[in-house]
Amino acid sequence: MATTAAVPAEPEEFPLHVLRDYALIADGERGSLVGPRGDIAWMCAPRWDSDAVFSALIGGGGRFAITPHGRPFVWGGYYEEDTLIWHSRWITNSQVVESAV
Repeated sequence: MATTAAVPAEPEEFPLHVLRDYALIADGERGSLVGPRGDIAWMCAPRWDSDAVFSALIGGGGRFAITPHGRPFVWGGYYEEDTLIWHSRWITNSQVVESAV
């Protein structure tokens, strides 16, 4: 099993990407945009029309990230067919880490 770490995200660790690189995850009441490196860059809670909790996508404060411990890694991911289930995937020097949300 791979080791992951939830740490405060630094902006230089998670640079902004073009919008098509972000995955939408949602449950009908709220939604989030997950960056290709595993960071939640936008989320309104507890509802779609609430204030943003994480708003790094537009230069605001707040971000949460789960990524492999250590560097370097190559990031990527995919949606399960016909769903909004996103699988983040990282390849490190010694392992492949995958997480589904």
